[in-house]
Amino acid sequence: MGKIGCDDNLLDSIVKMSEGNPGAVTVLAELVKRTPEIDPQAGLGGLHYVLMMDDWGLYGSQIWMVFKDVCGQSIEGVIALFRAHQLGILSEKELQQIIDKDELYDFIPIIAAIQKELPTFAPSFAKRIKNFEIVRRMEEERSNMQQATKEVETTEVTRVFNGVRVEYSIDRLRLIASSINGRAGFTSKQIDAFLLIHQNELQSKLDQTVKNFIQSKIGIEQPYK
Repeated sequence: MGKIGCDDNLLDSIVKMSEGNPGAVTVLAELVKRTPEIDPQAGLGGLHYVLMMDDWGLYGSQIWMVFKDVCGQSIEGVIALFRAHQLGILSEKELQQIIDKDELYDFIPIIAAIQKELPTFAPSFAKRIKNFEIVRRMEEERSNMQQATKEVETTEVTRVFNGVRVEYSIDRLRLIASSINGRAGFTSKQIDAFLLIHQNELQSKLDQTVKNFIQSKIGIEQPYK
């Protein structure tokens, strides 16, 4: 059974739900104030999500933690999570897992899904969604670059002969570039990009060079193709 009774007014409801936690009071007040703007179709206006939290059994410091840690201090994120559950976009189990995990949750796809059902939902959030997507893409690109750097830190070709290995480290590639252009050569990032673009071609060239070298040493008249 929830904390809010039939005779409780808005102030009474906030006091009961917050359990004296200042952060929870702030979140609840923001919900009451901004729900009509963010979710114009919420049936009970500013009280809509306060009652949903009461039904969910979310009180006091838990309210503050969901706002701060799960939703990144975005009141739109809090509203989106509960509206998504109400629309069946998030199951009860999924929503509970998001809350229990207590980690920053990417609610942008949730808002996009809600907007397909409720076009008026979060009308002023379009620009912020775009900014979040830019940041997310940058993070993905940085992660991909870090992974690529690990993979190409050393370009290595291993042959079937025991102990025979051709290896080019980052420093060796930089030295080769320096000997070609007479300057400092490639930076690490330039080498990363070069290898990502030309790694297959470089692998083929190394293969052919090794084949030709072997051919010259053992006297085969025609090089390998």
